[in-house]
Amino acid sequence: MNIKKGYYIITSLLFLLVLSGYINQQQDINSEKFEKLTENSIEMNDTKTKTLVEKENTTKLPTIIYSETSTNTEILAAKEVRRYLYLRTNEILTLKQVKSLPETGDLILVATDNDPMVDSLRSLINHNTNREGFIIKTVESDGRNILIITGYDATSTLYAAYRFAEHLGIGFDLTGDAIPDKKIDLDITGFDEMAEPRFRIRGIHPFHNMMSGPDNWHTSDYMVIMSQLAKMGMNFIGLHTYGDAPEGAHNEGDGPDPQVWIGLEEDINPDGTVKWSSPAYNAHTHRVKNNGEMRIWGYDTWDTDQFSSGASEVFATNGWGNDMMGSVIPNQDDDIDGWNQIYNRYGKSFNKSFSFGRELGVKTAIGLEMTLTKGEHPIISYELRARLDNPTSDETIKNIYKGVFTRIKRTHPLDYFWLWTDENDEVTEEDAISEVPLAIQAYNEIGGADFEIAFAGWTTPSFLESISPDSAFSGYCSDGYCDGFEELKTSKKWPITWGEEDWGVIQPQTEVLHTVQHAKAARDLDSEGYLIQIWGSRAPSKEINTMRLMHWAYGTTGSPVDKGFASNDDSIVYSAYLDWSTKQFGHEVAQQITDILAPLDLAYYGRYDNGGLPTPTFWASESSDWAVEVEEADEDSENLDESCYEHCEEQCGDDDDCYDDCEESCESSDFEDEEEIEEENGEWDVDEAPGAIMANDASWSTEKNKYAFVDQLEDLRSEVVGVGNLERYDYLLKSMQALRLYGEYGTVRGAFEAAMKNNDYSTALKHRKNMARLFEKIVTLKLESITNNNELGEISNIEILNWKQLMINKWDSKLRKGLGGSIPSDANPSKTYMGEAFVKVVPARTVIKADENLKLNVLVMGTSSTPKLKYRTIGDTDWSNIPLVNVARSVYEVTIPAQSDDFEYYIESGNVTFPVTAPNMYHTVVVLK
Repeated sequence: MNIKKGYYIITSLLFLLVLSGYINQQQDINSEKFEKLTENSIEMNDTKTKTLVEKENTTKLPTIIYSETSTNTEILAAKEVRRYLYLRTNEILTLKQVKSLPETGDLILVATDNDPMVDSLRSLINHNTNREGFIIKTVESDGRNILIITGYDATSTLYAAYRFAEHLGIGFDLTGDAIPDKKIDLDITGFDEMAEPRFRIRGIHPFHNMMSGPDNWHTSDYMVIMSQLAKMGMNFIGLHTYGDAPEGAHNEGDGPDPQVWIGLEEDINPDGTVKWSSPAYNAHTHRVKNNGEMRIWGYDTWDTDQFSSGASEVFATNGWGNDMMGSVIPNQDDDIDGWNQIYNRYGKSFNKSFSFGRELGVKTAIGLEMTLTKGEHPIISYELRARLDNPTSDETIKNIYKGVFTRIKRTHPLDYFWLWTDENDEVTEEDAISEVPLAIQAYNEIGGADFEIAFAGWTTPSFLESISPDSAFSGYCSDGYCDGFEELKTSKKWPITWGEEDWGVIQPQTEVLHTVQHAKAARDLDSEGYLIQIWGSRAPSKEINTMRLMHWAYGTTGSPVDKGFASNDDSIVYSAYLDWSTKQFGHEVAQQITDILAPLDLAYYGRYDNGGLPTPTFWASESSDWAVEVEEADEDSENLDESCYEHCEEQCGDDDDCYDDCEESCESSDFEDEEEIEEENGEWDVDEAPGAIMANDASWSTEKNKYAFVDQLEDLRSEVVGVGNLERYDYLLKSMQALRLYGEYGTVRGAFEAAMKNNDYSTALKHRKNMARLFEKIVTLKLESITNNNELGEISNIEILNWKQLMINKWDSKLRKGLGGSIPSDANPSKTYMGEAFVKVVPARTVIKADENLKLNVLVMGTSSTPKLKYRTIGDTDWSNIPLVNVARSVYEVTIPAQSDDFEYYIESGNVTFPVTAPNMYHTVVVLK
């Protein structure tokens, strides 16, 4: 059996059977079945200047052909087939535009199903595609092999090309491609697959708010994600953003987010730029509101040059956020032009990335939570409200929506504008029902647009269906169910599963079972769409891969595809983990990884007591005057101040152990009065910030048993084959090692804070030094794991919340007073980087436009050599050199000029390279015409 056929049978057919319902028991898959993947492996040439010459048909290599009438998307599909065959076989195939099938030679035909060349082979194909479906099939015609890669339309043909890459052993996630290290023989025989989607709307739902998450996505990150969505057969990205949260709202002071501008038509220039804006905020190391008087999502500000363990080196400026926010936050009171620039940069960014996504078949959505001006918690800003004569009138509300829609219409493409019911049901149905017709009127009065009005909510807003019955409806699923959707009559139901939860934005999570259960629920509801909510991009890789498996059904030509699921959830979870592990890390360790992670996932719903993945991080909600609130309770009453108990409920949720500990602190009587607290430590607070490493009163000798699976992953590392597989495995391993360090850090934090409360400062100092060393290890692991700007935001979250706010702000003043002098330097984390040397492109794009100069943001750590970039057209022998420019610290930039053809590049600094697979495999980029 050859390599490709072995992979096809073991992975594609096995997972097809499992997901279609034929295998209902957990599979004990023998890793020996994957050994065929390594047969006939071709070792790569070690020279960086190896000759790669395009092979002619005299070598009996197939020619890739596409039609003279092909669209740019179809041409991209053909180019992607060539790219991935090159990466897997080291062969450069001829790519030709033709009018009809060549008479001789093996062929790879990439065209839509209605193309005359495909139709001429219909009797051999024995199948017609249905809407969005595709076919990958080898036929024999006139003594030669023709591999047909075809889809219902151009986008489906692109999906077929990427599915073909999966049959070559390649995996995809939101941040990049997983290319196996070892080469295989080129063989186009034996393919026979047809595919259809289970859901028409398939994609992701990034949630904007936290320091860790899509708030940090630069334009380049959006471009990467658009191309990666298409590679996984997904066609949707819908952003959740907040308006301005007024006093009394559950998220008071947070927002507004700048992805959606809110204003009046008179404020918009003809080109869509704006001349008036209210303040708006994405995550930023200098993000504060009301000129520093209010924190957003609980985070303090901190200059990045204060970050520890070398983390300061990967930020070029002290004020860091995405490229739309820039490095400097405008002054709230009088810098309207500064806020205009942020919104205008967002408009330009969305025009570039959303247009790019549309070419790849990716639909986009943005929106607002209702209501604009009515009810207790309207979402328009104070600055806009001050300009309105009658804010709650129907005419005013309609005019604001006209402004919102007009600006979008003039600025960037969009497919759906979401009207959300609010997060905590603080807006009445009456107010929402009264506002929706005004939004629709506004839409009609501006002459419509290329986007539709859609609805979404934390609970499904079925009460809006009577107003707009043909609109799409989205809502969140939980606990295996998608409540509220059964009330909808429309077919446009888009349930959303949780790929991650907000409290754990700095730690790995296991939500594959969640993803499977909600896919089945969505299918039972006959839903049009199925989406996954995320904050991270690489961290939820396994959940994203599971979505891909849930979205698509596969079969063979000549028969209808079975779109059902297996009845046994455990079986699907194990199969999903095995598929992901094989593609990401190689068949040599895939089964062992599955056997370690799948049980953690299946136990996750009992996450505190049932052997699931530990959760040492959570929301932080602490302040210097919380203890005072408790002390002010009536001492003569058995009922303590309810604010303390309310705090415990908010912080702990359903975690009984957490609540018991918190309640015990409410009942204690050793609190100091407010003046003593402020004198000893000053005023400080952390108001509902996620990603805190929680204090734990347990000992580490007890807690570490929960992390035994990390030891198993460490032991498995030596069995990973190939530097690319190892890089991907190390990302997984380091995320779990960091999780274990969080657990240990939490126990030391518990001991440290106990000593501080007991005024035992020498013991507290000892624990603090231990915390500093653990913190260095955490940050080092995170630096080594950087892939894109998500990880930079995660590092900011860890540094600002866990060291500045929960250590420096909370304890430094009291500790200095207790020690009678300064805090020793070794009681703080070192500023020195002590990790592995690396060169990283953040992020690394794989598809660009033909007229686009590719600007790279490069991080170089642990090496003193000046980094150099070399690039060439795929197949050329000569490299072009470009020097990198140091922006600041360890951040560099370099721009590859616009290319007319596909190319590859690498960067080296000393003996460190990007990608890590160079010189055996370079980073390739396909040019979209």
